[in-house]
Amino acid sequence: MCQNPFQDQGREQSAGVTLMELIAALAIISIIVVGALALYESARSSEEATQLISDAMAVQTAVRNVYMGQQNYGDDSDALQMLMWRSKKLPTTIKGKIDSSGKVSLTHHLGGKLALSAMNERFVIIFSGVPSDVCIPVLSMTGSDWEEVTIGNDTDGVLNEFPPGYFPLSPPEAKEYCVSSDSLEIGFYSKQYSPR
Repeated sequence: MCQNPFQDQGREQSAGVTLMELIAALAIISIIVVGALALYESARSSEEATQLISDAMAVQTAVRNVYMGQQNYGDDSDALQMLMWRSKKLPTTIKGKIDSSGKVSLTHHLGGKLALSAMNERFVIIFSGVPSDVCIPVLSMTGSDWEEVTIGNDTDGVLNEFPPGYFPLSPPEAKEYCVSSDSLEIGFYSKQYSPR
């Protein structure tokens, strides 16, 4: 039997893992973790975008139902917002409270401001504080239920308007408009009022 000259005479060779094996295992685990986190973020963004679109559609339906039989939506945005909040027809993910001036302040599920703007024969639903990772799937999932959709950025004042028939956008197209910002503003313009 040939003995290793560097091994102590009385010790047996250990059956543990080498440092290289340990480093390789850690590298594989870190790749798996990074991939799982990326999938989680993507799923979270899609879920939040789906909720935002669902809320926009529910608000649109609620406003139309409340104003059914009226000539138009008026031009008093504060009155529209207060009426919708008091009607209790807004989705439960939209929270409201009366501020110190007596006006209702609405927030959406992402924590940003939600505003309703009356424009006589149309109204606008504006979601502020939308992160860019949520904006992209919103533009990719938005259908033709709106007269117009706008994407704005609070910081640089850029406003992109999309006419009817422009949606849905492909994710690469949507990414061009959803600049890297956590203060994006998405406006959904209702189609012109038509009494039922």
